[in-house]
Amino acid sequence: MKPYSDHTIIEGWHVGARRVLSMLAIVAAVYLLLPTAVQADPKFSGGFMAVSVADARATARWYTQMLGFAVTQEGAVPDRPIRFAFLANGDSLIEIIERPDAAPPPLAENSQRQAWRTHGIFKAGFWTDDIEALETHLTAKGALFSHRIVRPDGAPYRTLAVRDPEGNIVQIFGR
Repeated sequence: MKPYSDHTIIEGWHVGARRVLSMLAIVAAVYLLLPTAVQADPKFSGGFMAVSVADARATARWYTQMLGFAVTQEGAVPDRPIRFAFLANGDSLIEIIERPDAAPPPLAENSQRQAWRTHGIFKAGFWTDDIEALETHLTAKGALFSHRIVRPDGAPYRTLAVRDPEGNIVQIFGR
């Protein structure tokens, strides 16, 4: 049996290290070439919506009083008749824009806004840890409900929905 020398051990380590690096390169190449659906799905937290309104201050006030958002910034765009407000609650954000040249969607026959009848986003949503307490709070504040707490068939969550002063639907999901 031939004894190992320092040179033999180092040479063996280099061969092993090259094999490991080659395998890692192959794994990385295969991963990068895989379709996105096979890779891990991204995870989201919080939420965001931007809403165009007739009165930015009144709408911001509603979101602070009804849903506990805080105004983080508000103002006007220099040299333009545009007002804005940014609101936050945890990691959820709302951008409110007031433009004099904007118009609401057409009303349905019953004089209610039915944005779901037009293409595009027709409601926004957020999560809460205590949907019952939120429903009690919204009721006490006189919120206009689209629907009270329900659990959709087979869903692992419950939901309620309210309308803001502009008629936009805000849906809340309870964990």
